[in-house]
Amino acid sequence: METFDSPIQLAMKMLQELSLAWAVPGVGPDCVSYRPPKWPPPVDWPVSLDSTLTPVSFYGEDIWDFTYWVGSPYKLNFTGGQKGSRAAIIDKGNAELLKLVMAWFIWGKFAANKPSTLTYYFTTIRPLFVVASRNGILATDLMRFPKVLDALKKVQKDSSLESLPLLLHRLWDSREDLGIVLLDSSRIQTLAEIACSHDRKQTPYIPPRIWSYQVGRLKECLDDYMSHRAAIEACFNYCVDAYAQIHGSLERAMILTGNKSPSKKPFSNQPQSAHANNLTLCCGKFVDVASRYGLRELLEKWVARIGNETKLTVSDFSQYLTLCQRVSYAYILNFTVQRKGEAASLRTSCLLWEDDPLGRIPMICGETTKTTTDSDARWPTSPSAVVAIEVGTSIAQLRMRCAAAHPEVNVTDADRADPYLFHRVFEPFGNATDRSVRYSILPQTSGYLRTLEYFPRLFDPEQLRITQEDRRIALMFTPWLDEDDDFSVGKVWPLGWHQLRRTSAVNMFASELLSDSSVQFLMKHSAASMSRYYGRGRGRLRINEVATKVVITSMYEVRAEEAKGLQSDRYVSPLGFERIREDVVDLIAKKDAKALAKAGGNGQVFFRLIRLGACTSQSDCQYGGIESVAHCGGGETGKPCSEVLFDREKEVSITEELQELELEISTLPPGTPRHKALAHERTALENYLNVIAE
Repeated sequence: METFDSPIQLAMKMLQELSLAWAVPGVGPDCVSYRPPKWPPPVDWPVSLDSTLTPVSFYGEDIWDFTYWVGSPYKLNFTGGQKGSRAAIIDKGNAELLKLVMAWFIWGKFAANKPSTLTYYFTTIRPLFVVASRNGILATDLMRFPKVLDALKKVQKDSSLESLPLLLHRLWDSREDLGIVLLDSSRIQTLAEIACSHDRKQTPYIPPRIWSYQVGRLKECLDDYMSHRAAIEACFNYCVDAYAQIHGSLERAMILTGNKSPSKKPFSNQPQSAHANNLTLCCGKFVDVASRYGLRELLEKWVARIGNETKLTVSDFSQYLTLCQRVSYAYILNFTVQRKGEAASLRTSCLLWEDDPLGRIPMICGETTKTTTDSDARWPTSPSAVVAIEVGTSIAQLRMRCAAAHPEVNVTDADRADPYLFHRVFEPFGNATDRSVRYSILPQTSGYLRTLEYFPRLFDPEQLRITQEDRRIALMFTPWLDEDDDFSVGKVWPLGWHQLRRTSAVNMFASELLSDSSVQFLMKHSAASMSRYYGRGRGRLRINEVATKVVITSMYEVRAEEAKGLQSDRYVSPLGFERIREDVVDLIAKKDAKALAKAGGNGQVFFRLIRLGACTSQSDCQYGGIESVAHCGGGETGKPCSEVLFDREKEVSITEELQELELEISTLPPGTPRHKALAHERTALENYLNVIAE
């Protein structure tokens, strides 16, 4: 029999999850300041202690002093106005709210794990309470006075204003445990648009056709490697053995092939008679070796010099490995929202899986992660990215054999057991001029465009040329491209590593907004897992802070763009088009995406995506419209909700879903709870199809 926790049990569980996030000597679970005794904390609870564990500051005080914990002067001033303080004044009511918020950021779930992060949180969110105080309202009433948010631009720096939506999103997501609401999702969207209203150039958004093409070619290259993996590894070891044999040992081969002096070569495209000086071992032409291992066509496809396919050399084989290494790197960047330096420092053990009600979620774990309190080294990813890690691992392990044989590379036992996923060329038949660089020194990462110059067979430049449709979609999310000639129609799109982060984040939420079916397919799993962790913070593991900010910002950006669809016939009310509020339609016809988002915060437009289309309810809905659409589509009552708008472009997916429901319903005994629930769902989907067909 299923049991449920009582409110008291839930409260106790919440309290047990609260704890100090950063390590302070002497402050452990048994210490009075390690976690609050209740929530909200009592005014006489000591929030900080000195070296003798004597209370320094109490929750009810206006200044919290953490100097003894940090090791240098460190105070949080909640009211300002004291002698010698330059902090803007906050009234008593707002100061109490700010204390509660900061207590959550210190002891709450996924709180700041170091003082510098706490400083960032405090300086970012404090101006919100300053503005509320100056306007004579509480910060919890800001939703009733959305125009007050415009004043934030006068009291807050652009950099911290851009970070504020992320912190508010986390507070909104924790509202049940926190006990207060500052801004709801629609008002956070308003704030996000205010933050983007200054003249800052956003990272270019890659049009879906071009993004899909580059991802498709990367995946094709990875799949080719995996289908030939055994042969590639066997051929590599054969070539390494040949160099070791002709030089007397692999160590000598590594040393001698890495300097400028003449080196013995086991492979040659010249007749053997030309090598009577015995500098060449009788291994024949490498192209014949490649044929023997079944790799000739593979190498010709990806790295052979155009026009010289029949002259494959062993150095081309090394180039192929480097290409696949770069492709793995690019593919991971496409599906993790990582920065280029973060991906470049990954180890072969970087993949872990987290069990979740949605299923097993793949997670990329950076080298710096030592405990689950590190927020800067974990990135949710798509199952699609697993093949990139497998390819990168295979190549890293092959090259480790050569790196470990060089006495000056200084490979440690830990390196042998867990190599860097992406490193330099070490094999004696590669083009590296110096193989004595220490293994701990990672190579510089060249740009995405430079990679294309090195490997011209990877992409067809004609497929990267910008079309009118490409440009139209790119401008939806990056308006400033209209002023840059590099992004004009007919030019080759200038790909960059940094573009992959923003494009993937936008696609995570906008795949159904975009017409390209490849994007919709590729982002299906990503939207289910990555957006859940970045957007809702429901996992047990801490997620990278910068990546989370990119994703959350993109989520609000996409919402504003999707709302523009209301001015067309894409959305239809089940009660008739005339029931779509006239003020909404008129407003949308006059505004762009940024203005729409701002209008949403002013209470003029309410727009939230659901499975059947959009919800325009001005208040929270207990039914959601995601897990079930029975209420939205009238599955229980026969009458769809008056606040729902059906999206015509979802017809195909809804039709497929209805067919799957029919099959499942046919297998269930009539009258059972599951049968009844699915029957209501079926009726709602049928109502949707009937309405859009009219």
